[in-house]
Amino acid sequence: DDNIELSNRGKQADFVFMLRASVAWQRGDLERRRGSWARVFYEATGSVFVDRSDENSLDHDLQAGGQRRWGDLATALEGRYRYLSGATPDLGDRVQRQEYEAKLSAAYDLSGRTFVEAGAGWNGIDYQDAVYADFEEWEVEGFAGYELSGRTKLAAGAAVGQLKVKGTAPQDYQQALVKVTRATTGALGLTGRAGAEFRQMERGDEVTPVFALTADWEPIADGTRVTAEGFRETVASGSLGGETYLRTGGALRILQQLGTRLAVGLNSMPAAGRSCSIISVRTNPPRMTLVLRPTSGACPSASISETHEPDVPPISPHCCVDRRGARNRHATGDRPGGCVRRAAGPRGCGGNPGLPAR
Repeated sequence: DDNIELSNRGKQADFVFMLRASVAWQRGDLERRRGSWARVFYEATGSVFVDRSDENSLDHDLQAGGQRRWGDLATALEGRYRYLSGATPDLGDRVQRQEYEAKLSAAYDLSGRTFVEAGAGWNGIDYQDAVYADFEEWEVEGFAGYELSGRTKLAAGAAVGQLKVKGTAPQDYQQALVKVTRATTGALGLTGRAGAEFRQMERGDEVTPVFALTADWEPIADGTRVTAEGFRETVASGSLGGETYLRTGGALRILQQLGTRLAVGLNSMPAAGRSCSIISVRTNPPRMTLVLRPTSGACPSASISETHEPDVPPISPHCCVDRRGARNRHATGDRPGGCVRRAAGPRGCGGNPGLPAR
């Protein structure tokens, strides 16, 4: 890495070796997350520097979450703990810190087309060096929405929260928001929220537009998956106690399936004035994953509410669609009533029900 820190002054170059190991347990409806599901994930990352051995580190990432559905009501709880030592866009240096996140949410279907959602979240950062400003933030939000079609939902709501930075007065804020969700149907999926934020601080009040948008495009036939993201949010500064800064950016992820057992992915995003690109190669069955990414911390890790990197879609020559329209990986079509038509496209079971027969 030509700059192991994120500072334009005093750049430090070094060769870095990384060893990453992870383990996960999961069950239930993790793809659509409409039914019940549960997931536990842990990852350890060791970094060894050739010249700057004082920067050697071992990072930890623990995530746990689950959702339970009772008829029209679904409740979910998610949490995350991270011990990190990489550089941050705000501080421009490698800093040891602990990050915490927790989120509780609920959704209830009032009728066939109307629904309400509510959630409460908390996050915080504790820096090992006392010179930096620790903070914690909580937020409560609520939405009421209407299902325009079987795939598109529109909702309006509001959020209130408070940011507490160590040694300074709390900052209260309110947000007026609209949210739209369009389920991926083999072509285009869209999830977005946008609105205005009203923040009260010691130096005065501010009004800022905020948004978060994710679009997925998945052509039916060629095994390509493209995800584009954009965001604008207010973030607490660790170097300037009591101050916040606006973080605006985006990301582009491309996953291309090659044959029946290999997929190549590319993630690209601007971060802290640098270009962050991640290249990954994955096999199916999951015997090997190779990931090439910057080590300086320019590529921020996803939060618990963000989508995980896509896995290689499952592939099976015997995947077909049963009479209920559900994908059935084990149906062969030779049993009566087992398979009505095979799923089109090389994705096999990873395709969508209702594809043209072949």
